[in-house]
Amino acid sequence: GYIFNRNWSVEAGVPFYFVRPSGSIASGTGAIGTNALGNVYLQALFKRPGETWGYASLLTVSAPSGDKDCGLTTGRVTADWTNHVEYYAGRLTPFGSAGIANAVSDTMIFIRPYTSLGFTSHFDGGARLRVTRALETGASGYVIVPSGGQTVYSRVAAPVRQPPIFPSRAVGRAHRGVFEENNVTTGPAEIARDHGLSTLIRIAPSSTFNLCGGYSRSLRFGLDTVFFGIEFNVRRLVYSGRS
Repeated sequence: GYIFNRNWSVEAGVPFYFVRPSGSIASGTGAIGTNALGNVYLQALFKRPGETWGYASLLTVSAPSGDKDCGLTTGRVTADWTNHVEYYAGRLTPFGSAGIANAVSDTMIFIRPYTSLGFTSHFDGGARLRVTRALETGASGYVIVPSGGQTVYSRVAAPVRQPPIFPSRAVGRAHRGVFEENNVTTGPAEIARDHGLSTLIRIAPSSTFNLCGGYSRSLRFGLDTVFFGIEFNVRRLVYSGRS
């Protein structure tokens, strides 16, 4: 990434996935584990910080460099434009965001077991609370609203020769998604629709790195996700070493 000034920055990268299907999905679909690159992406970020309000607009474009059979790409160029607003109320920071895209994308908290191709709108809102200087926590809710036809590519179901057409065996059963039984499913908007809740905690023991973790619950699919990570500030590491 490169920061031009206090308002503009760009970032490029590529994720690497280690996918291990659960025993029940592996036995039911023949899925096997995957280690592979995802889509190369380029992001442009505009930020407008203020004393009371903050605004950010993020445009992300991804190239189809991942493995389509493993659900790591849709085989098309995808784009997501998200706008974020937050209000600084002392230790509490309420926030909200809205965006449009032609794919259901991963987030920092929720690495989904599928991706999709089709127009979607997505919204989320919540609040962060700074408990101490080194500890921050937060909670939010999200909604994904697809429009028109959708194609869902599973990261946990084995490939088949011909994509099944909606409905599949998974649809109509409580708390199940088409991605759990079919590698590729084409159907109406409802196969990609989702909503849920997320929590986040971040601990910053120093100015050069912090620890983060969280939990996300997809209420539509009955899907629980736990994540953790370590974030490094490479610039501060380099300059602190020079001093």
